[in-house]
Amino acid sequence: MLLFSGRLEEGVVRMKQACRLGPRSFVTGMAVAHFVRRDFALALYESERAIESNPRYPFARAVAAASAFWLKDHGKARAHADTLAAMQPAFDAGALLRTFGANVDAVASMATALKAIGER
Repeated sequence: MLLFSGRLEEGVVRMKQACRLGPRSFVTGMAVAHFVRRDFALALYESERAIESNPRYPFARAVAAASAFWLKDHGKARAHADTLAAMQPAFDAGALLRTFGANVDAVASMATALKAIGER
């Protein structure tokens, strides 16, 4: 909530603490924290770490694909998006907007990136 309410630095500190206390519960927590801050390089790094520990975790793939897209690494974005599509053929970027709110900047950024990747 801190991250989405604009308290970015405090949100990252709290997410680091949550990840230490419950690493299995916050597999992509740091990736999301960095994505919200628009630090896409760290978001990609953390999402790929999450994928290493759980290769079949769709949300980690979505964060990785969107992060790579905003970094203009379209090959890596496509690779993550293709794996996501193979794992979850019914995945729809619009569902992110409906579920988490189109008015949340990070959610809109992720959905925009995933939609753009899908159109290529």
